[in-house]
Amino acid sequence: MRINFVNPLDYWFGFLLIQCANLFFASGQILFKEWKIKNDGTDILHNFSQMFLGATLVTSLFYLLSASGNNQLSSENLFALIFLGLISTGLGFLFWNLGSLKVTNDKLAVMNNLIIPIAILNSYFIFGEQIDSSTFVPGMICFYFALKAL
Repeated sequence: MRINFVNPLDYWFGFLLIQCANLFFASGQILFKEWKIKNDGTDILHNFSQMFLGATLVTSLFYLLSASGNNQLSSENLFALIFLGLISTGLGFLFWNLGSLKVTNDKLAVMNNLIIPIAILNSYFIFGEQIDSSTFVPGMICFYFALKAL
């Protein structure tokens, strides 16, 4: 998120959307922990694999049905989609949710703030994007102190 001095309304709308996403993400993790306690014998890997297989099939089907000469994927686009779908979303959220079962809710809340820096580091190391150290470093310092406060 970047401050937009030309249209501050867009900035605050974006800020509100990110906070809503954070609220829903955190709520989902807490509810997942409670659900897992009640359903201890459930195979999480099986459930996650079904969910992501379904998402892959539905997305692929819609892409193929709407494919035209204008929306062909380049190899870079395809790599990004596969990486973001399988690694970041699939394995990342699976491991994140499995890890959430092993920590307290307050530690989970602080660690949820690592999602954006992890995404920034992925963009840097995998896609070669640049990191704005004037915002990244202060953010990591705040994260460090929040973690130490636990």
